[in-house]
Amino acid sequence: MTRLSLGLLGAMLACQSCQGCKPEPSTVDTSETEDTQDSEGDSQDSLVDTDTAPPPPCEFPEEEPNNNPDQATLAELEGWACGVFDVAYDFDHFEVEVPYAGWLKVDVDAADRGSAAAPFLFVDSESGLGFGADAGAGSSDPLLVVPIPSADTFTILLTDGYNGSGEDFEYQVKTSLTKAPLSWDFGMVDGTSKEAPMSMDWGERVYGVIDDSQTVHWIELPVPEGKAEVQFQVLAHRYGSPLNSTLRLFPRTDGVVSAGYTAYSSSDPGSSSWDPVLKTSAEGEESWVISLKVSNGKSASELHWFVFEAIEL
Repeated sequence: MTRLSLGLLGAMLACQSCQGCKPEPSTVDTSETEDTQDSEGDSQDSLVDTDTAPPPPCEFPEEEPNNNPDQATLAELEGWACGVFDVAYDFDHFEVEVPYAGWLKVDVDAADRGSAAAPFLFVDSESGLGFGADAGAGSSDPLLVVPIPSADTFTILLTDGYNGSGEDFEYQVKTSLTKAPLSWDFGMVDGTSKEAPMSMDWGERVYGVIDDSQTVHWIELPVPEGKAEVQFQVLAHRYGSPLNSTLRLFPRTDGVVSAGYTAYSSSDPGSSSWDPVLKTSAEGEESWVISLKVSNGKSASELHWFVFEAIEL
């Protein structure tokens, strides 16, 4: 073999050897990638919240059975609790801790939100405080606003006043601490009898409590000069007090208070409030002595508060 032939042969072998070293083109398996994508898609789908249950109706829904204080549903201040009178004679209890003294507000919401319920509200505490209401001044829904002297645990009882029941007999109730609903100039002092009433003047407000059904507060005001129209009124129930009271007017003439009253009121003709409003005019008397007491057959306690006001019209 000639030197040229040997060179050509070497070149050919070298070329073949070089081609044999080239990597084979890789074949991409797309099926594995698709499986992976599907798997990832399933994983993402599983992270989506599929819970379609409706949210709870309030922060503290009743937990049955709660027909006695030992079974009371726990609630908290400033939060709405709720329930349904789903059977006749349903007595629903809630328990709320109040951490300090102040004015306690218990607000029931039923008729105002379209419910068929007519709730009666009763409240008891570990310290023995007790009070109740069957309606507020502007609604059939109970409202209570009362002063409490110290921290306490309160049990709230709600039931339908007419033993109604059903799915549409729902209610909500919120317990909270609030400010005093009214301002006043001073508290009741003395005024324990018709012969020794407490003196006050026109435009002033006096705060008091009727803690017993036999308690009577006596207040005396001077008769304005001339032909004056005046109004005596109790501010209590319309602001959340459980008090149901009466006013009686006894004129004093020549230093003597009349034996019987000449005017009487147990309500406000202009509203659904239990608070009495008494209007009269000056007719020559020296002064008027007013009696303020609880209505016959109604309850009284240290939480049955009032503000009494006398104004010239």
